[in-house]
Amino acid sequence: MKLEDVMNIVKGKDKEVKKEKRFNFEVWSGKGELSGFTQIPNRLLLLLPALKLTKTELGLLLVIYRLTLGYGKKSKSVTQAALMEYLDVSKVSVSNALKSLNGLGIITYKKGCITVHDTHEWNLDLASPEDCFDS
Repeated sequence: MKLEDVMNIVKGKDKEVKKEKRFNFEVWSGKGELSGFTQIPNRLLLLLPALKLTKTELGLLLVIYRLTLGYGKKSKSVTQAALMEYLDVSKVSVSNALKSLNGLGIITYKKGCITVHDTHEWNLDLASPEDCFDS
């Protein structure tokens, strides 16, 4: 979905609602798409600014959270080709983003399977003291 399409949905210009199957989960076009939600841990939201992720890494992290924790799972099988299509980036960009998130201990990506790790397991060198983040 392009940014223009998302903006039309937000503005209410896209009245049509249709279901489309992508990446083994349903995507709804129209206003209904923005009415759902995925729980994201508060600690992750607090850590995001300190992570200094690239646009692709951030997008990938959010997609991974949607595909895994959004369905109550820690792991999900997904191909790099599917991630490339969803993020609209090259294979090199997806590969680099996966390596970066893997290096930070945020995820593990092996043989097409992504596993999300708890924020307490991430390999981060943050300037903020640990006690700023409630468990």
